[in-house]
Amino acid sequence: MIVAGIKRAYELREMGEAKWFLGIRITRNKELGTLTLTHDTYIEKIAHKFGMADGSSPSTSLPTLELLKNKGQAPPNQVKEFQEKVGSILYTAIMIRADVAFAAS
Repeated sequence: MIVAGIKRAYELREMGEAKWFLGIRITRNKELGTLTLTHDTYIEKIAHKFGMADGSSPSTSLPTLELLKNKGQAPPNQVKEFQEKVGSILYTAIMIRADVAFAAS
């Protein structure tokens, strides 16, 4: 058995069923044979950070209108905030939400 081989090679200790791993909530339903990974705590934290916790987020993740190029220059604080927002979205997309990656790109 694979587990026995791993235990021979490494020092392991049983800690029970995993509930959290690297900030990701793990929910297992043995009857249905499903395993769900949830990043809701991180997403709520980011929503609070950027003032979107009151439900002010867009109704769709993708714009329905063509985006026009900005001919002006954003001040450094707006650039930094934009970079933080995109980075936060990409983090969750890379970790467990591949469906978010297209919208974030």
